[in-house]
Amino acid sequence: MKEGMRRRVVTHGLMVAGQRLTLREVAKRTGYSKCTVHIDVTERLQKTHMHNLAQEVRKVLDHHKNVRAHRGGESTKRYWEERRHHRVAT
Repeated sequence: MKEGMRRRVVTHGLMVAGQRLTLREVAKRTGYSKCTVHIDVTERLQKTHMHNLAQEVRKVLDHHKNVRAHRGGESTKRYWEERRHHRVAT
């Protein structure tokens, strides 16, 4: 792996693990696509032999995945409550 790519991969990993950012947040802050960030932290990070960082990133990604369904459910609930409230008010 080229040094520039290795630096980018480690930087993305540190952002996810250290600041507990989502892939979308890392992509927005760095200007790379979500796909690139995802490949960096799930595949390429393993190849840098920074296994502790890779494990920490995996934990953060798993946590984000687990809460995603919960957040989505809350959004749907709010959406329908707002619609119901709007229908009652008119």
